[in-house]
Amino acid sequence: MHDDLISAIYDGPLSDRPWAAALPKLRRLTGAHRLMLKFTPTNVGGCSAIYTDSACPENDRDPDRPTEAYRRIYQWKDPVYYGGIPGGEVRQLEALIDRQTFRASDYYRELCRPLDIEHAYFAFVGRYGGTDVWLNGSRGGDTGPFSAPEMASVRQFLPHLSRAVMMHRRLRQLEDQSAIYAHGVSALAVGIVMLDHQGEILEINAEAEAILAGQSSVRRLGRRLCLSGSAQQEFANALRQLRSASTPAAHAIAGQDGLSPVSLIIRSAEGLVGQKSGSEIAFVVYLKRDAQSLPATAIDYVSDHFGLTKAEARLAILLTNGHSIGEAASLLGVTVTTARTYCKRALTKTGTTRQTELVRLLLGSLSSLA
Repeated sequence: MHDDLISAIYDGPLSDRPWAAALPKLRRLTGAHRLMLKFTPTNVGGCSAIYTDSACPENDRDPDRPTEAYRRIYQWKDPVYYGGIPGGEVRQLEALIDRQTFRASDYYRELCRPLDIEHAYFAFVGRYGGTDVWLNGSRGGDTGPFSAPEMASVRQFLPHLSRAVMMHRRLRQLEDQSAIYAHGVSALAVGIVMLDHQGEILEINAEAEAILAGQSSVRRLGRRLCLSGSAQQEFANALRQLRSASTPAAHAIAGQDGLSPVSLIIRSAEGLVGQKSGSEIAFVVYLKRDAQSLPATAIDYVSDHFGLTKAEARLAILLTNGHSIGEAASLLGVTVTTARTYCKRALTKTGTTRQTELVRLLLGSLSSLA
């Protein structure tokens, strides 16, 4: 019974407008004229998100007007205290505030009375991290208070709504994390190429496109990566090995014939996308230009993230790209002694004790390559 409503509730987090299909069904089932799903941060107050549905005429003309009025003005004038409602429970308006007090409030006179809101129920869906989620249904005075069966209908679907909200929150967290990681990868100028089981390109990010389009030791030939010299055979061997093992394989590719050197890290996608995801992605290839060609934003990012000076950050990136202390000193135009001083300071500031740990930290924390 009500399978369509349950399906719509769980589909809600995936909709462009969350719960756009579920709220009308739930509103009609509970006899409400208006329904509001409200997300309220516990530490700052106010609503971070409001999802609504209404059967009222003014909403047909301007469906967002009452919601925006509530968000901007009237949520701060709301005289009702909801804090005493346990999770998964629903209460009538009259159980939370005396009707005479409610009607004497600016909230009622300026918002509720013009919209013919006389009766309401409030349900506490739950607390998720630092956000409280509430479901509020309301209707006019001519229909009377909500009945016991209508309240029971609200209570019946709250567990489903609670689980769907948890899914919604997790999806938003993943989206936010992806955006943050993408920013970090972009700032470090890391190219990412995703390959299928045959080694053909499925997806590629903007930095990888730029690397492959330039005069580098790695190019794109149709749907495949093409490496210079003997590195092509190393790459093919790495893919063969990874088809039977999930251990990452790293290959430093030096430029040949005047080509710009590019470092590659090749690893199995297993463990990144999950064994049961059904993903076509089999391998992930990370591309990094030689540190000399990194943009200034990458140096700034490493410097800010780890608290290094610009010189220490440049040295750390050179070491990450496989250069020795002597080579890094030559590229930076300093003595080996000065380069070692930079390295010691970088180790101290990052809490590492060896050069290999510093390189692993830089790759693991910022490039997600470890």
